Amino acid sequence: MIFLLSNMEMLFFSMVAAVTIVGCLIGAVEPHLPAFITQSFRYGKHSLKDRRNHLVARLEVPKSSFRHFYVFALVWSTMALYLVLRTTVAGKPAPEALVTFLDFLCGMRRTEKSE
Repeated sequence: MIFLLSNMEMLFFSMVAAVTIVGCLIGAVEPHLPAFITQSFRYGKHSLKDRRNHLVARLEVPKSSFRHFYVFALVWSTMALYLVLRTTVAGKPAPEALVTFLDFLCGMRRTEKSE
Protein backbone atom coordinates (compact mmCIF):
# COMPACT_ATOMS: atom_id res chain seq x y z
CA MET A 1 0.00 0.00 0.00
CA ILE A 2 1.39 3.38 -0.99
CA PHE A 3 0.85 6.10 1.59
CA LEU A 4 0.96 9.57 0.01
CA LEU A 5 1.19 12.68 2.14
CA SER A 6 0.20 16.17 1.06
CA ASN A 7 2.53 19.14 1.45
CA MET A 8 0.64 20.28 4.54
CA GLU A 9 0.84 16.86 6.17
CA MET A 10 4.58 16.65 5.45
CA LEU A 11 5.11 20.11 6.93
CA PHE A 12 3.07 19.24 10.03
CA PHE A 13 4.82 15.90 10.60
CA SER A 14 8.28 17.40 10.14
CA MET A 15 7.52 20.21 12.61
CA VAL A 16 6.16 17.75 15.17
CA ALA A 17 9.22 15.53 14.74
CA ALA A 18 11.63 18.45 15.11
CA VAL A 19 9.98 19.77 18.29
CA THR A 20 9.77 16.27 19.76
CA ILE A 21 13.42 15.45 19.05
CA VAL A 22 14.74 18.78 20.34
CA GLY A 23 12.49 18.59 23.42
CA CYS A 24 13.72 15.08 24.24
CA LEU A 25 17.34 16.17 23.73
CA ILE A 26 16.89 19.15 26.03
CA GLY A 27 15.24 16.96 28.65
CA ALA A 28 17.97 14.32 28.49
CA VAL A 29 21.28 16.04 27.72
CA GLU A 30 20.71 19.81 27.98
CA PRO A 31 24.09 20.69 29.55
CA HIS A 32 25.90 19.07 26.62
CA LEU A 33 23.91 20.75 23.82
CA PRO A 34 25.13 23.87 22.01
CA ALA A 35 23.73 27.10 23.44
CA PHE A 36 21.89 28.05 20.21
CA ILE A 37 19.68 24.91 20.38
CA THR A 38 18.73 25.41 24.02
CA GLN A 39 18.25 29.16 23.61
CA SER A 40 16.06 28.66 20.52
CA PHE A 41 13.80 26.20 22.35
CA ARG A 42 13.39 28.02 25.66
CA TYR A 43 11.55 31.33 25.95
CA GLY A 44 10.38 33.85 28.56
CA LYS A 45 11.05 33.01 32.20
CA HIS A 46 12.48 29.64 31.17
CA SER A 47 14.99 31.16 28.75
CA LEU A 48 18.67 30.43 28.87
CA LYS A 49 20.39 32.95 31.13
CA ASP A 50 24.04 31.89 31.45
CA ARG A 51 25.49 30.83 28.08
CA ARG A 52 23.73 32.78 25.35
CA ASN A 53 24.31 32.67 21.60
CA HIS A 54 24.59 36.18 20.16
CA LEU A 55 22.97 35.31 16.80
CA VAL A 56 19.91 33.75 18.46
CA ALA A 57 19.72 36.67 20.90
CA ARG A 58 19.49 39.07 17.94
CA LEU A 59 16.70 37.00 16.34
CA GLU A 60 14.57 36.68 19.49
CA VAL A 61 11.41 38.77 19.62
CA PRO A 62 10.41 40.25 22.98
CA LYS A 63 6.98 39.25 24.28
CA SER A 64 5.86 42.87 24.13
CA SER A 65 6.21 42.75 20.33
CA PHE A 66 3.61 40.05 19.68
CA ARG A 67 0.86 42.52 18.84
CA HIS A 68 1.46 41.87 15.12
CA PHE A 69 0.48 38.22 15.66
CA TYR A 70 -2.93 39.21 17.02
CA VAL A 71 -3.52 41.71 14.21
CA PHE A 72 -2.64 39.04 11.62
CA ALA A 73 -4.92 36.50 13.35
CA LEU A 74 -7.79 39.01 13.41
CA VAL A 75 -7.48 39.76 9.67
CA TRP A 76 -7.02 36.07 8.74
CA SER A 77 -9.97 34.91 10.88
CA THR A 78 -12.24 37.65 9.53
CA MET A 79 -11.37 36.69 5.96
CA ALA A 80 -12.00 33.00 6.70
CA LEU A 81 -15.37 33.81 8.30
CA TYR A 82 -16.34 35.89 5.28
CA LEU A 83 -15.41 33.06 2.86
CA VAL A 84 -17.30 30.46 4.91
CA LEU A 85 -20.43 32.62 5.13
CA ARG A 86 -20.19 33.51 1.44
CA THR A 87 -20.02 29.83 0.49
CA THR A 88 -22.55 28.39 2.93
CA VAL A 89 -25.13 31.16 3.31
CA ALA A 90 -24.95 32.93 -0.06
CA GLY A 91 -24.27 29.69 -1.98
CA LYS A 92 -21.46 31.21 -4.04
CA PRO A 93 -18.52 29.00 -5.00
CA ALA A 94 -15.17 29.43 -3.30
CA PRO A 95 -12.72 31.65 -5.19
CA GLU A 96 -10.53 29.73 -7.66
CA ALA A 97 -7.34 31.09 -6.04
CA LEU A 98 -8.42 29.60 -2.69
CA VAL A 99 -9.19 26.22 -4.27
CA THR A 100 -5.78 26.21 -6.01
CA PHE A 101 -4.07 27.14 -2.73
CA LEU A 102 -5.89 24.32 -0.87
CA ASP A 103 -5.02 21.87 -3.65
CA PHE A 104 -1.36 22.79 -3.24
CA LEU A 105 -1.36 22.58 0.56
CA CYS A 106 -3.68 19.65 1.15
CA GLY A 107 -3.46 17.70 -2.09
CA MET A 108 -6.02 17.17 -4.80
CA ARG A 109 -7.59 14.14 -3.15
CA ARG A 110 -9.69 16.29 -0.82
CA THR A 111 -13.39 15.51 -0.75
CA GLU A 112 -16.37 17.62 0.18
CA LYS A 113 -18.31 16.42 3.20
CA SER A 114 -22.05 16.83 2.97
CA GLU A 115 -24.23 16.30 5.99
